[in-house]
Amino acid sequence: MVGGLAVNLHGIPRMTYDIDLILDLEDENLRRFLGLLSEWGFKPEVPVDIMEFANKEKRDSWIQDKNMKAFNLVNPDWAMSEIDVVINTPIDYKKGIRNADYILLDDISLPTISMDDLIKMKQVTSQAPG
Repeated sequence: MVGGLAVNLHGIPRMTYDIDLILDLEDENLRRFLGLLSEWGFKPEVPVDIMEFANKEKRDSWIQDKNMKAFNLVNPDWAMSEIDVVINTPIDYKKGIRNADYILLDDISLPTISMDDLIKMKQVTSQAPG
């Protein structure tokens, strides 16, 4: 978990309405993740089939041709109605999970980006043009 919710889990209150994630972008892993979100009623914010994101060639095309930074999924029936799978970040899944802090919420251990990696991500995104 990255973004505003990760900031909250590190103990710094911040208003956020979405969940930002970095994932292992291996196609089969994404198919399982997207299948679950589809079962929960999430749909891509843009008009594409949800499973297209699990296709590396399609994903790479979106990154190159459309400058995609995240794959946005929405479900207005949930309190946290947006999930963003962040793909254009200096901290990829392997580095993020290696440095992750595991924060206990009730009885669930949530892998959360380390504070150092979160700062690095925020510095890069705040310097990005546009």
